[in-house]
Amino acid sequence: MRGIQSFLIVVITGLVVSLSAADKKSKQGWHSLFDGLSTAQWRGFKKSDFPEKGWVIEDRCLKHQSKGGGGDIITKEKFSEFDLRFEWKVAPAANSGVKYFIMEERGAPIGHEYQVLDDDRHPDGKKGEDRQTAAFYDVLPAKDKKL
Repeated sequence: MRGIQSFLIVVITGLVVSLSAADKKSKQGWHSLFDGLSTAQWRGFKKSDFPEKGWVIEDRCLKHQSKGGGGDIITKEKFSEFDLRFEWKVAPAANSGVKYFIMEERGAPIGHEYQVLDDDRHPDGKKGEDRQTAAFYDVLPAKDKKL
């Protein structure tokens, strides 16, 4: 099952996101991961259902409430050779991310992470460009970063 993993949203605080992905092997085009109305495409990490607390749909955005619990969420469907596109905004001083190539068999949500951060207000933003928004977290800084 190598190469086919789920997307995981890592929740630390205050993430609002809208997502879609295209599996390059699919001839059907884009597959919406969030329609602004339902969490049907998602579940809790290592859980069968979506968390009962911590996450809300607000203004057609999926939002994690600061200190609301609920934990990380992961797509129900697995993807390979994908193009992931999403819009996001974070609360002041927030630190979050979107991980991909997640395999629950590892026991922890270990994977590649697209960093989502308030670069100016969170301490990680001061630790180097490879820890700032749009970086491949702790590996490579963002190229041509435009926010």
